[in-house]
Amino acid sequence: MTKKVLPIIAVSFGVIFLIQAGNLSLASADVKGDVPKVTSSTSNLDTKAALSSGNGGVEGENVCLTGAVAETLMNERTLLDNRQVEMAKRETALKALETKVQKDVDSLEVTQKTIQSQIDKMEKVAEDDITHLVEMYKTMKPKKAAEIFNSMDPGFAAGFLRQMDSTQAGLIMSEMSARKSYEISLIIANRGANWRQ
Repeated sequence: MTKKVLPIIAVSFGVIFLIQAGNLSLASADVKGDVPKVTSSTSNLDTKAALSSGNGGVEGENVCLTGAVAETLMNERTLLDNRQVEMAKRETALKALETKVQKDVDSLEVTQKTIQSQIDKMEKVAEDDITHLVEMYKTMKPKKAAEIFNSMDPGFAAGFLRQMDSTQAGLIMSEMSARKSYEISLIIANRGANWRQ
């Protein structure tokens, strides 16, 4: 907020300085030699007193210009005050918006954690189901398991056989049809082919 107000104040003081310098140069051109010289260290009151001791017309002219400068300053001050009030309103609205956004973010994070927790549970249940099936097939006689695996999709059967130890999987595949064993072998062999090259 101060970054916007400071340049406006600087410009205002610059304008005031130029107007005052113009007033002093006009006053010194009209005033006779008996008016004391006004230096930059002389205050506004001293300037008015010095000008009033010389020519009456100059004093009225100076007061008129000073009135215009005062009016300009008051207008600028009002404008600055209005901008400051507007900035304060915007800052309050922004803080309220930031608070709302933070609450929404917190709520989303809680929802995300809840969803992730549910996904983790579902993945564990699904993994437990597969592990349970693998254990069931391990306990079956290889010939009986082979009959089941012969009727399975080769990719699905490959997943089960891959989770069994090599000896058990080999016994089951030896009881399967040669074509089905070949398809399953290709699927298992191709799973890590990209990483082996």
